[in-house]
Amino acid sequence: MTNPDYYGTPKEASREERNTNTAQEIREWIEEEPGWFRSEKLDAELGFRGSERDMSNRRQVIRRLLNSGELIKHNRDRGCYRKRQVDYIKMDFKNAPTAPMSVDWPLMIGDFFVTYPKNICVVAGCKDAGKTTFFLDFIKRNMRDHRIVYFSSEMGPQELRMRLDKHEDITLEEWEFEAFEESDNFADAVYDYRNDIIIIDYIEVNQEFSAIGDKIKAIHEQLEGGIALIGIQKQYGATWGRGGEFSNQRPRLYVTIESGIARIRVAKNRVDGVENPVGNLLEYKIVNGWKMIPSGIWHPEYDSGQRGDRPGRWG
Repeated sequence: MTNPDYYGTPKEASREERNTNTAQEIREWIEEEPGWFRSEKLDAELGFRGSERDMSNRRQVIRRLLNSGELIKHNRDRGCYRKRQVDYIKMDFKNAPTAPMSVDWPLMIGDFFVTYPKNICVVAGCKDAGKTTFFLDFIKRNMRDHRIVYFSSEMGPQELRMRLDKHEDITLEEWEFEAFEESDNFADAVYDYRNDIIIIDYIEVNQEFSAIGDKIKAIHEQLEGGIALIGIQKQYGATWGRGGEFSNQRPRLYVTIESGIARIRVAKNRVDGVENPVGNLLEYKIVNGWKMIPSGIWHPEYDSGQRGDRPGRWG
């Protein structure tokens, strides 16, 4: 039997006393090691440093694992490796349905954007710009045709009810969606609703803003037949929400809202015949704390044809 003390600290015992196979031992160690590791750590934890024979065997095993593709070598850090991650999923694209999801979007977004299963859609807004108003409007438009799950990172049941009570065109009993309080582990929660419409209001990041890209990716990986609408905070005047361009790698739709102006930053799935809407803006207003009303239509940032070849108001 292998002594448990042999793992985690250098070993004094000989290889004969362990009575284990070097290659198998190394494979098992690598299998449990997350991310990149250095060969020095492997040697220390498996007790290879005291034996030139063990070190030679280890180098041969590493070489075979590299040649077989089981191990990946770091392209800059000598002696640094990681196990190959084989988590891709074969796509049956020939039998995949081509019909988009029937979704009714606020702010006339459906005039140019087509929604498909597994889509990530981001609404990045400044404080009090109307993210929650947008999401509740979306719920009301779609709750009779889709199962909708709403995750709030800052509202409790009392505040949510107060927001719903403001809607003058619908009673509290008529709302049909599930609501949960959640502040961080959204990807784990999404798994139970991967074929539904999921609204996350909102992902909060205060440090390491680049981590928001990993959070969005983790949510996307859980989706199957459903979609996720994700709210994130945005600084006034910033092009993207918190996390910058790390937040726009997965979304098929990315809308920013600020001071009564909505802008299209990403729109991957467009209605046939519609010009690229990226960069277009739309003015809107919020009435009585619940009604999001667009003013006019989506139009380019600069409208020289109507403004005497000068930058528009929002240029």
